[in-house]
Amino acid sequence: RGVRLTPGELMGGIASRSESGAVAATPGIGNLLRNRADEGVESLNRAAWNEALAPMGRRYALPDDTRMGHEAMREATDIFSRRYARVVPRMTAQLDNQLIGDIAGISRALPQSVRPQFADAMRRYVDDIFDQNTGVVDGRGLQHTLEGLRKEARNLQTAQNSNAYDRDLGEALNALRDRIIDSAGRYTPQRTMTAFNNIQRAYRNFTILRQASSSTAAPSGVFSPTQLHAAVRSSDKSAGKGAMARGQDPLQELSDAAK
Repeated sequence: RGVRLTPGELMGGIASRSESGAVAATPGIGNLLRNRADEGVESLNRAAWNEALAPMGRRYALPDDTRMGHEAMREATDIFSRRYARVVPRMTAQLDNQLIGDIAGISRALPQSVRPQFADAMRRYVDDIFDQNTGVVDGRGLQHTLEGLRKEARNLQTAQNSNAYDRDLGEALNALRDRIIDSAGRYTPQRTMTAFNNIQRAYRNFTILRQASSSTAAPSGVFSPTQLHAAVRSSDKSAGKGAMARGQDPLQELSDAAK
C-alpha cells in the first residue's frame, strides 16, 4: 500500500525493539531512524485516506500535494460536501406505507420520556419538508433532512454532557435517517443511488479517520498506527466486536498491518 517502514519494522519483533534502542543510543542513526519513522506514519496516513475515499472513485482522492493531518481532514470534508451537494439533489423519497411503519416502530422502541423529542425532530425534518399532499420530498428537501438528522444525531451522541436518553434519541434519529434513505432507494434511479451509497461507504471510513485524527495524542491530526487501530475498533458496533473478529471492519486490513 506504499507505507514506508524502517528496517526494524520490516523485520519485526526483536529487531524493531532493538532499533528503538538504537534511536536513543546513537544520535546520528537515531535522527535517521526517527525521520524514517515519521515518513512511515505520513505514508500510513496517506494510504488510509486513499482507501477511505476509494469507494467514490479515483477522481475524488486527495490531491497528491495535500499535507497529512488537519489539511487532509479539511480537504476530505470539502470533497464530501461537494459530492453530497451534487448527488442528493437528484434523489427523491416518499412518505409511503413502508416508511410510515418504520417510523412508528422507531418511536415505539424509544423510552416514553424521549418520544416528544423524537416527535419534534419528525416535525422539523419530515412533516415540514415532505409534501403534505403527496408525501414526496425532492432532492433539495432530502438534502436538508439527511444532513440535519446526521448532525443532530452526532451532537446528541458525542456531547460531553450527553446522557443515556440523549444517546437513545441520537440512535433513533440515525435510524430515521437510514429508513428515509431506504425510501429514496425505492424512488430514485439506480445509478444515482449507487453513487449515493458509495458516498455513504466512504463517509463511514471518513468517520474512522476523523476519530483517529482527533485523538489527544495526535495534536496535528496525523494519527499513528495505534490510534488508527483504536478508531477502527471503536467504530465496530457489532455484538462482541464480531465484525472486527472476522476481519470485516472498514480499514481493518490496513490498521492490522500497521499496528
